Order: sequence, then C-alpha cells, then structure tokens
Amino acid sequence: MNPPYESFKDLAAGIQSWIISIAVLVGGGWTLYTFVALEMTKRAEKELFGQAQVNIKIAAKQEEIESGEPCVVAIVELTNAGGRNVFLDYSEKPFVVKRVSFDQAGNSYPREVLRQPNISASRVLRAGETVQYPFLVLVQDPGMYIVQFEVPLPRAEMEEHLKRGGPEGKIYWQGSTVLNVSGKGKK
Repeated sequence: MNPPYESFKDLAAGIQSWIISIAVLVGGGWTLYTFVALEMTKRAEKELFGQAQVNIKIAAKQEEIESGEPCVVAIVELTNAGGRNVFLDYSEKPFVVKRVSFDQAGNSYPREVLRQPNISASRVLRAGETVQYPFLVLVQDPGMYIVQFEVPLPRAEMEEHLKRGGPEGKIYWQGSTVLNVSGKGKK
C-alpha cells in the first residue's frame, strides 16, 4: 500500500503536467494568432526589407599595357538587394585605389593613389537590379593595392539608418578587394 503522501505527489505531478500542456497550447495559439491574424510576418518582412540595400562586389586583376606598365582592371558590380529603389550619387569619385605600405612591425598603411569618377554622375538602382561598371587605372609601382568603390547613403536611407539607432556622420555603401600588382612600373 502506498503512503498517503505518494498518492498526493502523483496527483500533483499529474496536475502540473496538465497545466504545462495547457500553457504550451495557449502560447502556441497566441503565436499563431499574432502571425496569422495580425499579419506580423508581412509587417516584419516590410520592416526588414523596406530599405534599399546596396551590395558591392569588385573583381580586380592586373594587366599590362603595351609599354609594360601595370594597369589595374576592375569590374564593380552593384546590386540593390533591398525592397525599394535607391538614388546613387557618384559625384564624389567613387572608385578608389590605395597603395599599401608596411612598417617594420608589419602594420599596413594604405595611401590613396587615385580617386576616379564613374561613367555617369548618378543613377537610380531599382530594387533587385544589378549593374556593372568597368574601371582601368595605371599604377606606378608594383605592390599591394586596395581597390574600393564607395557611394554615400542618400538622404532617405540615412534617415532610416538614424531612426534605427545608427551613428551620425557620412555613411557609405562600400566594397573593396586587394590586388598584388607586379611589373616594372613607370620609367
């Protein structure tokens, strides 16, 4: 025969199991209600993808021109992965090439060699659209180079950035790659 406290313990465990089961069902039902009835998934997607998001990829390589001078040849690819069109202002010469030097400790120090304008002064990059721009730059010396493309956020995107707690100041969409240039350089 079971002592009286054993049957009470079994009854309490059974009640606890029922309460937990009911709580899980109520919680699951509430979650389903908020996402289905209140269309929270659509709202969350709109908030997440309401901004423009410009992804920048750079494919750079070295070529030599007829005189044997090294030339950086780059294809810059911009993709608007966001949910709205975005105005891109290229007036600040977005294509940048920097030569990297190193100190005795091995620390790197990029030095701007060239800032080149884009083919066009501006454009509207549609949501989901991808464009490519070619750039060719003669470099004087062999060595390591950083190849960058940077475009400032337009006013509407900057307002979204600040509204979501981003830091103030000029913010850029930016892509970069590193290229090792060999060759004899300019004479």
